[in-house]
Amino acid sequence: MRKITKDIVYEYNDRANIPTASVELNEPFVVETELSTGDWLKSTDDKWGPGKSLKNNPCACIYVNGAKPGDTLLVHIEDIVPGPIGHMALETYESVFPDIAESIFGPLFSETVEIANGYVNISPQIKVPIKPMIGVISTTIANEVRNHIVAGPYGGNLDVQEISAGATVYLPVYVEGALLNLGDVHARQSDGEISAVECRSELKLSIGIETNKKPLAWPRIVNKDYWMTVSCAKTERRAFELAFKELLEWICDERSISKREAYMVLAAAMEARCTVYLNPFLFTYICKINKNCFVG
Repeated sequence: MRKITKDIVYEYNDRANIPTASVELNEPFVVETELSTGDWLKSTDDKWGPGKSLKNNPCACIYVNGAKPGDTLLVHIEDIVPGPIGHMALETYESVFPDIAESIFGPLFSETVEIANGYVNISPQIKVPIKPMIGVISTTIANEVRNHIVAGPYGGNLDVQEISAGATVYLPVYVEGALLNLGDVHARQSDGEISAVECRSELKLSIGIETNKKPLAWPRIVNKDYWMTVSCAKTERRAFELAFKELLEWICDERSISKREAYMVLAAAMEARCTVYLNPFLFTYICKINKNCFVG
């Protein structure tokens, strides 16, 4: 199976980026991802500081043969293998709860951790099971350049835990070849991203497309149990509303039901939460409905 290395990465969602590699539809391949802050972490003795943020979510940029503007890209995540070391770090004034963080850590929260045998080793007494996820996944937008630390209808720095092995992520295609961006993998992340275990990784993926469908307004996620929608906005309530509306419309189409029925099933059984408070200027919300709510 072909491996796309992390030798070439980009900090910006930019159609001028020269693709790291090109892949065929339905071709299985492996992508190496770099640490979200760049190539500095070499051992558990290394500690992050502001001067070590060499990059802002550096990403591979992959050309998908056959993908055209107006299509929907289907990114099938077969596996995510985190590297052996990771780190949890930020300047505490930037944290979700700055007063609490500063009272514990002072101005800088910075811990390097070992990742081994399916666990993040916090201390000899605390071993957290890994749940690897892709933090940044996006197609490339057509008429703008954006830093990979932000998110939008194209995807980006979504930091949604459900973007994990076994999931398929649906993304709108804006440019020829889609130019899929991938990076910022976490071995584990809290809801709200109080922090995350940032790590390098290897992703095993394959890609499909849907054509002649209504263009996506926001990314969608499917796994064996759920249909899920993700949206971002400047307020938490608006992000929630956008993700809810997208899910309502999707299950109407997917299940051939009325908006009345869709609203009722979401009102009865929808699961939702804010996955990110730290994304600059934006909240990220996920809404999901279990497939077991539908018969047949």
